[in-house]
Amino acid sequence: MHDNIETGFFDMVMFSCSSVVSLDNVAKVVKSLRQEISDPPILLLGGAVLGHAPEIEKLVAVDVIASGLTDALEQLESGQVVKAGKTKAKVSG
Repeated sequence: MHDNIETGFFDMVMFSCSSVVSLDNVAKVVKSLRQEISDPPILLLGGAVLGHAPEIEKLVAVDVIASGLTDALEQLESGQVVKAGKTKAKVSG
C-alpha cells in the first residue's frame, strides 16, 4: 500500500470507520504512512465512529475529520485543513 501511495497518484486517502474498534488499526496505518512517505496525501477520517469517539482527533492523526464527503470538501475549500507538518492544503478545480 505504501508504494502505491508514495507514487503520488493520490490526492487524498479516506478512512471510513463504523466503530471504535477500527480506530486503532487506522491510527497505526496513518502513523506508518506519515513515517514512511515524505509527502503523504491528505488523510481523512469519517464514518459512523464520529458519533461514538470523543476527542477522536487525539486518537487518529489524520488531516481531516468529516461527517461526509461534502463536509470534507467544504473544509478543504475553506482552507480549514492543514496537512500535518505542512502549510494549509489547497484544493484546485
